[in-house]
Amino acid sequence: PWCIETRIKDHREMRHEREKHDQQKKSNMDSLLAPNKMKPRRTGFDPIPLDPSVRIYQKNEGDWNFKLLESDDEKNMLLDVDIGKFIDISLVDVDVQPKWVRMLCKGRLLQLELSEEVNPDMSNAQRSKTTGHLVVTMPKVKEVLRRETSQATAIPSARVQSKSNSYSKLSSVNQSALRNITNEDKLESLDMQERPRPSAIMDGDSDSDDEVPPLVV
Repeated sequence: PWCIETRIKDHREMRHEREKHDQQKKSNMDSLLAPNKMKPRRTGFDPIPLDPSVRIYQKNEGDWNFKLLESDDEKNMLLDVDIGKFIDISLVDVDVQPKWVRMLCKGRLLQLELSEEVNPDMSNAQRSKTTGHLVVTMPKVKEVLRRETSQATAIPSARVQSKSNSYSKLSSVNQSALRNITNEDKLESLDMQERPRPSAIMDGDSDSDDEVPPLVV
């Protein structure tokens, strides 16, 4: 039956349940805000070990949505990461290695292993202004070597062609010079034929003109 004792008993049970609930809630908040549970943000990339036997693990600390695939022409490796369009580009850093690609955004690391070796020096990163996606283009090493060998084989033929052009230019210059020389020779021969000899002037027609005084010896 209901009485004062039962009311006191119910009140004590309710207080016990309320204290238990408050204690559980406090422990949950302490576990969420504990320093050992929050990972510190990175300030840079970790050095890659020189020993190839050391295993490097893939990481996605920022839970980024990404796609790692090949280009349509199968010459490049593409990494597409959705980092958001409201993140400042100064908070994003990208590092490309021959077998690895790493991205650091807001202190959270994305580290992925590549299926093929790439050329880090020719890689580039672009960010879309509309979607905020970061696209890293990494040319494959075998495609770069194939392009360089094709260019190396094309250089000698170009040099041979340039030499033949220079020879043709020289031959045309020599021909014009020869024409000028032959023309000058013809003019000199004509001048020599038309010019009177001094002996003919002195011995030939001196008597024909009476007004010319005789030579004084």
